[in-house]
Amino acid sequence: MRQATDWVAATGDDSLIERLQPMFEWAIDRQLDVLVDGALPFNGDETYVAGGMFPHARLCDHSAEATLLFCTSTRDFGNWATRRGRWAPCRRDQVLAALGGAEAAFARHFLVDGRLAANDPARAPLAPRFRNGGCERCGCSELGPSIGTELDANGRYQCAACISKGALPPSIPRRYRIASSALTPSFVGDGPLSSAAVEREVAAVAQLWSTTGRLPSQEGEAGGRTVGYDYGFLLLGMNRIGHPQAGALARCTLDLLDPTGCWVEYYADGKPQGTRCRPWESAINCLAILKHLRGAGAGQKRL
Repeated sequence: MRQATDWVAATGDDSLIERLQPMFEWAIDRQLDVLVDGALPFNGDETYVAGGMFPHARLCDHSAEATLLFCTSTRDFGNWATRRGRWAPCRRDQVLAALGGAEAAFARHFLVDGRLAANDPARAPLAPRFRNGGCERCGCSELGPSIGTELDANGRYQCAACISKGALPPSIPRRYRIASSALTPSFVGDGPLSSAAVEREVAAVAQLWSTTGRLPSQEGEAGGRTVGYDYGFLLLGMNRIGHPQAGALARCTLDLLDPTGCWVEYYADGKPQGTRCRPWESAINCLAILKHLRGAGAGQKRL
């Protein structure tokens, strides 16, 4: 939905979104199925989860990123469908009521002392018995349409081979601040967040990078990994606020390019880790650098 509404905004061509509308209706309904108190859970293998910045044990918490994507994409698609008369009134009212509830609840779930948390543990007691994703004991991925991993007595997910060994220790509920999640509005839009809240996150992460030269994706882990697209997310945000160090970050991001002209899944001390030649990280970082070169934001130096 996000990509299709971006396409319409850029081209004025409705034909793609019209053809894809049945799939988008299905996508909305699948999210409504798991919307609890106006928030969605984690998908299960976000890059910062697979990279160890956010624990698998908290995947059934409310997710700020998933909920923000639902709010921004559904709001834009709903505006298009309403303008074009593509929704019956009953469908429009159903979706917009759920969307309005999610937007109204967002700050309550995810803003803590004015900062954006990646999760809200309040949802965890609603964890389903089975879910797809990595086993928390052996790390394997048991995928399947009906089983996947199973919830043990302490609320941890294990594969069929491991769960017979007994329950893992309980996961202690806590809030996590993850740069990948906090900077997502710079890429997909503010949604229910105020401009001040979004720019506060950008300023906080930018301050850390400017003073230390590091961009840990998990706040507080000064020497930790950086998700490959966090450079682009932060650069988009620094362009937005006209940060004077945006040009330096753009140069730093370009310096991370590998010999194929791509960015990778993770970096540690500027060294590539994980999957190479990643289209997602590469596209985001390219977009951020191009916007910087075109002068997005006022006051920062270009390359």
